[in-house]
Amino acid sequence: RSPSAESIEYVKNQNEITKNLKEPFIEGLINTNFDTTGVKNNYFKFENWNRSHGDHANTKFHPSKQINKNNISRLKLVWKYQSIRNDELEKKFVRNVESNPIFIDGKIISTTPDWRIIANNAITGELIWDLQSLHQTGRRGMVSYNDTITGNNYLIAPIQNKIYKINVKNGNLENNFGNKGSVNAYTLVAPLIYKKKLLVVGTNTITIFNLVNGKQINKFSLRHKDRNFSRGAIWGGVGLDKEKGIVYATTGNPQPGVYGVNRPGENKNSSSIIAFDLNKDKILWTFQETIHDLWDFDIS
Repeated sequence: RSPSAESIEYVKNQNEITKNLKEPFIEGLINTNFDTTGVKNNYFKFENWNRSHGDHANTKFHPSKQINKNNISRLKLVWKYQSIRNDELEKKFVRNVESNPIFIDGKIISTTPDWRIIANNAITGELIWDLQSLHQTGRRGMVSYNDTITGNNYLIAPIQNKIYKINVKNGNLENNFGNKGSVNAYTLVAPLIYKKKLLVVGTNTITIFNLVNGKQINKFSLRHKDRNFSRGAIWGGVGLDKEKGIVYATTGNPQPGVYGVNRPGENKNSSSIIAFDLNKDKILWTFQETIHDLWDFDIS
């Protein structure tokens, strides 16, 4: 099929625009001349990588200029750490990990395929502490924070049906939190921290805990009142606008999947984005990308 005259003209225009750019686009690198007018700098700047994927907004972005187009070719491997020895690969139960490590207090903290949480020295790679679990550790993300009262750094990690609070310095459980270091809550995504509260976004709920002692403060459903389907779970990620106090959650497709006769109608809040206002304790708005999804179009 021949391209239309309009599409040919469009390509010509784009080529002309690219040719006139002062700095050519280089994939994977930041243009340091990017106009930040109107962008709130504190939203993008942070000293640590406190949550998997960078921050509560899931920007996956750090403004550091330490690595740039002039020195990126000189990057080389400094150290690596392998949680499973090659001769153990067939013996150990291995699951995939779908989040990146976090960085706090000079430590890189990771969750591994063999159900461990490990802390490595960021400079040398030396293993500082190692927690082996009987269940899969937060494979879609963890969060850490600094307690300004005690001065301690803590890790908040989902493991099976519980959320654990771990001292970043030594890997010990914080026994004063919940029941000897954990609270009962299930999530498929990294937890959130807002106004000194712990937010656990479950498959269809938001549960709020006291960040210090783990006492449950509140719990809200994100299901539509006329729900007539299963699944539609929040599994692909959540974001938090700290300034406005809004949680954004993406939901999966309704089930049964390719056959929808037993779930007539729009199947609201599935395959959707849900915005929840933490200050008003209610759903602010929802956007459903696919009504009555039959095609596994998880908006995630």
